[in-house]
Amino acid sequence: VAGGMTIFDVPLGWVQVLSDYRYSKQFQWTIPADPPPAIARGIGGCGIHNAMLYMRGRPGDFDTWGAGWAWDDVLPFYLKSERNADYVNSSYHSTRGQLHVGQS
Repeated sequence: VAGGMTIFDVPLGWVQVLSDYRYSKQFQWTIPADPPPAIARGIGGCGIHNAMLYMRGRPGDFDTWGAGWAWDDVLPFYLKSERNADYVNSSYHSTRGQLHVGQS
């Protein structure tokens, strides 16, 4: 791709543009309800509603959850899954997982 970008490099300004599609009628179910339920049609899992941004919860958020879900319990699973070349020597990020993430 021109300029060295890949199809996965979404400029930050496009996040709002892309997220506007969630309000399009072609992606909405026609279920009458008041208030309307927060459901939509689409393929892409989480990528469809968070513009393909990789984000983690904050340690304090996890620490308020139940036993086994504290930050120190969850971090090893982030490390196991993440492949992040932006933080090579970090105890909070990994370069060995299957999920390729990074800064754009």
